[in-house]
Amino acid sequence: MSKVPFHNPKKHAVHIGLVTVMPGGTRDVDPRDIPDYKAEQPAAEAVTSVLDLLDLSIPKITAYLPEVSSEELSELRDAETKGNTRIGVISAIDAEILKRSSSELDKTDLDSFIKSLPEKSVAELAELADLHANDQDTAAAIQAEFDTRNETLRVFVESLPDFEVKDLEELRNEYADHPAYVDAINAEIAKQDAAE
Repeated sequence: MSKVPFHNPKKHAVHIGLVTVMPGGTRDVDPRDIPDYKAEQPAAEAVTSVLDLLDLSIPKITAYLPEVSSEELSELRDAETKGNTRIGVISAIDAEILKRSSSELDKTDLDSFIKSLPEKSVAELAELADLHANDQDTAAAIQAEFDTRNETLRVFVESLPDFEVKDLEELRNEYADHPAYVDAINAEIAKQDAAE
C-alpha cells in the first residue's frame, strides 16, 4: 500500500507505526497505522444527461442503472443499440428492465393472491400458510385473512344470544358449509336448551 502524508498539529511528537512525526511536521506513513484513517474517495464522474452514462465503462454504467427511471432505461438501450452496441451494456440494461418488470409482476401476483383469499376454506388457507411460510409478504396476507375471519366469527358468536332457538336452527342450515359457525350455533342452542 502506498504511503500517505500525515501532519502532526499537536505540541508533542506522535508515533504512527514505526515513524515519529515531530510537532508541526509532516511525514509519509502507512495509512493502515493511522487511527480512523479514511482514504479519499475519487470524485464521482459527473453525469448531466442519462445518455452521458454511455461514455462510461460497462461496470460504471451497470452501477448507475438502478438509479435511472424506466423511461431512461429504454432511452439508454435505444442509444446503445444505435451507437457502440456493447453486448455488456445491453445485457445490463435488459437485466435491470427484467428485474423491474419481475418486481411489478410479483406485486400484481400478490395483489391477485390476496383478493382470492376470502374464497378459500380454512383448510385451504392452512395449506397455503404451510406452503408459503418462508415468503414474508404472502404469509402476512394469509395471516391477515385468518385474523379477519376470527374477528368476524367472534362478532357472530357474540350476536348468537340475541337469537331464539328456532332462528338459530335456521342459521345453522344457512352456515352448514362453515364448521366453526355451526359449532358456535350448536353451542348456543345447547346453552339455551339447558337454561330452560
